Amino acid sequence: MREVLFLIGKSSYVLDIFLGGEYEVPDSRDISQSIKRNKNQLVEIVHSHPKGFDVFSEEDLSTMQGLELELGRSFSWGLVTPYNYTCMHKGYFLSKPSVPWWVNFMRMLSYINNEDVYMSEEEYNAI
Repeated sequence: MREVLFLIGKSSYVLDIFLGGEYEVPDSRDISQSIKRNKNQLVEIVHSHPKGFDVFSEEDLSTMQGLELELGRSFSWGLVTPYNYTCMHKGYFLSKPSVPWWVNFMRMLSYINNEDVYMSEEEYNAI
């Protein structure tokens, strides 16, 4: 299992993908440069919590605030878990009419070579 970070542009275009470790996508110069380079096309920054934590962590929230302050604009922030997709914008949770195509792709990358991807929703909810 690993966390994955996607930079999403208009029309659900995936601008960039970063692969992390089991609990985080480490801050890196590559991510910062890609965010700055894609600033005008960037619509959403989304990452996975492969262990299933369905809430943004304190670190997630402080990163969001810091990045928006630094770049002078707000973004949507997404969180993908095994069975949920959550999106925030300006501190408010957004209701999405449908799940973007890239959510399952992110799940696949988060669970590649891991038996947990085959866990049923009932098994997951029993954890």
